Amino acid sequence: MNDGILQHLRVGACAGLGAKYLSRQNSKVLGMLGSGGMARTYTEAIRAVHPIERMNVFSPPKANRERYPEEITQQLGIEVQAVPTAAQAVRGADIVALATDSLIPVMNPEWVEPGMHVTNVRSNEVNQELLAKMDVIGRLGTATMMIDHLPEDTINGSDGMFAYCAGTAEKKGRIPTAPHRGVDNPKIGTLPDLMAKRWAGRTNEQQITFLNNQGTQGLQFAAVGAKVYELATAPIAIDNHFTTWKRYGTRYWPTLHIIDKKGIIRHTRFGEGGYNEIESVLERLLEERWKNSVTPAILKEWTDCIAQW
Repeated sequence: MNDGILQHLRVGACAGLGAKYLSRQNSKVLGMLGSGGMARTYTEAIRAVHPIERMNVFSPPKANRERYPEEITQQLGIEVQAVPTAAQAVRGADIVALATDSLIPVMNPEWVEPGMHVTNVRSNEVNQELLAKMDVIGRLGTATMMIDHLPEDTINGSDGMFAYCAGTAEKKGRIPTAPHRGVDNPKIGTLPDLMAKRWAGRTNEQQITFLNNQGTQGLQFAAVGAKVYELATAPIAIDNHFTTWKRYGTRYWPTLHIIDKKGIIRHTRFGEGGYNEIESVLERLLEERWKNSVTPAILKEWTDCIAQW
């Protein structure tokens, strides 16, 4: 598996955990700065823990931000709008995700609204003025090397990375280093403390919260890698002799058949995508099967689960 897949999954998953424990439980609007790989897994993870219904996205490349909505809407069933400025993406959001590769802050402190939850990918994306607006600040955990106690001949990068540096003192002095930021403060609460209820985190609906979603990379890779391995080694159905393939008259890959309890094919989809179409078919079949047996509330709960699928 390409390392980039694990990379995006591990970071997005922690953003989702931060949203689960630090944002308001009724969060429905997501503001996204960035439209790359992290912006995709951040959206998936946050959508998994909150019923996000609408989101606005901004990134400087116009082509990228206009391509993003169609993909996310088809995949997750969310109403997504590409907007021309970062301020418009943030305005009115319950949760704001900074998922960029920027070397400078991307969110103006004046855009912060009561009750908002903000998370990042890199410390560069926020500044001290933005952090000063936060009522609650959390971090993932404690990094292996603390920024205040660097080993000899090492430098810290702009987003928490470290490297050994060789050369003369003059040459090493030319390498730019990042300042110590409040977001790197080792005394602020951690996500594990929050999950274990050793730290309260958000205590009311009006508080503005922030999760510094960086650090503890090794643990994240191990956790996601272990899950991928578990899924990869689980029993699966195979059709080496194309028996099932031929029985259903399949001619294209991938092909999705939706089959009802009587074994009748009710819907066939060729190729990737079509998620909204598939969701509608499953909702209709569930309603046919259960509309006279369960309450409308339970039926809605089931169809909501399908929407997340």
